[in-house]
Amino acid sequence: MVSGRSPNQKVKTLLEIKDAANALLEEGHAQEAAEQYSIALLRLKELAQEVQSGESVTLKALLLANRSQANLKLEDWEQALADAEACLAIQPDHPKALHRRSVAKEALDRAAQRRSHGEALKQALFCKSAGNQLLAERHFEAAGQRYSEGLEWLEDLELSGPALEVHLALLANRCQASLKRSRWSEALQDAEAVLSREPSHAKARYRRAKALLELGQCEEATLAVEELDASNEDVAELLRRLAAPAERRPAAAGHASTVETVEAETTELVRGRHTVVERQVEEDAEAKRLWKEAEKAWARQDYRRAISFAEGAQLELEWLRAEEQREKARPLAQQLLAVHVMQVRCHVALRDFATARGWALRALQFHRHEEERLQETFGMAHALRSSAPLLETMEAVAMGVEALHSFSAPLEPHLKSLEQADFCSPLRAALLARRAQLGRGAEAEADARRALMLDANCRDAQARVGLIAWIGMDGMNYTKI
Repeated sequence: MVSGRSPNQKVKTLLEIKDAANALLEEGHAQEAAEQYSIALLRLKELAQEVQSGESVTLKALLLANRSQANLKLEDWEQALADAEACLAIQPDHPKALHRRSVAKEALDRAAQRRSHGEALKQALFCKSAGNQLLAERHFEAAGQRYSEGLEWLEDLELSGPALEVHLALLANRCQASLKRSRWSEALQDAEAVLSREPSHAKARYRRAKALLELGQCEEATLAVEELDASNEDVAELLRRLAAPAERRPAAAGHASTVETVEAETTELVRGRHTVVERQVEEDAEAKRLWKEAEKAWARQDYRRAISFAEGAQLELEWLRAEEQREKARPLAQQLLAVHVMQVRCHVALRDFATARGWALRALQFHRHEEERLQETFGMAHALRSSAPLLETMEAVAMGVEALHSFSAPLEPHLKSLEQADFCSPLRAALLARRAQLGRGAEAEADARRALMLDANCRDAQARVGLIAWIGMDGMNYTKI
């Protein structure tokens, strides 16, 4: 520290730091302003013995309130709230701090709601996929229970966008499970609930017509069937049954006769040869839809939702693999590998490097296993060779994260191996910040600044740059960052 200066000179320097921070904040440089306020607070702490108590307290409250505003601009809600509350602990009626505390709390509440929304949607998707599997395996009661669990997860959400899509899919699928169990009234209720939100829902319209027929409400069933595509085999079957003599139609109140039960079982056997193909088509379409949603969420930088949709796509794809044919084997393996890579990308973007490493290692293991399986089962040697660049990136991520947590490993090779992957910028920034922590002087400063260019929210780099600015101050001149 500079010595031999009077208290007035030191206070003047401190106030100039504050004024410079205010100017930076007004110019829109919130990160730099926050760092300067931090420097001023450190300097104030060291001047505590030389500044009158009342002035020191007032200035501290002002600096905290201003840094709270800078953190609001940075959307660092937790730090903004902490600064506002620290200011209010000194001056409980500070108007700006009261307002900034309120804004930070509201933002944190919204963030918590978004996390809660994402978790609920994730669980609902899982229940839907699990129910689909149980339905395909003819465990109709268990499937219905799974769909009901998924609907419970969505109860507190606003039904729009992806949440509405999943809600309608769960209702439509529970309707099918109820039809399989001859629960006609329950099936009708679910079908009508779907149609109240999406009148053109093809599956719900067919299932409603079937439930009405089985309940003996033939006039309504006839009207419902007339709105359907008569060329469809299932619709044609409903038309044949409606055209049958009255004594052969379903009894009212949902009680199927013995003849009808035999007919239903016979029809089920006749259609059995189509079941696997139809289910594969449906699940393939669902997997593609979920993957498309994951990519959209990634493009919006909504990484947690992208993770949820990717997990749903993975479940659908894994069940398709159980009955895959040769022409589907390689595309399914490639799609599953892409799901693994999406998980890595999202967790790197969220700076959850440990989880990203886990998924990267899983991707590598999955690739090795699939190469062997495709060769042994289908005679497809090197079927996934086009995925080599992705695998190199996965290996680079895994090794880079390992190096990040090792103080002895050289970092330069990992920085170089991650250069080609755009999504790896946060990991490269973390490695540069680690090198800055271990280094000294101009090289350390350069590494910290490079890290911030790659990831402006890299905490370790922010701390390092702030420390350099503090040490670099000399009298009235100080470094602006």
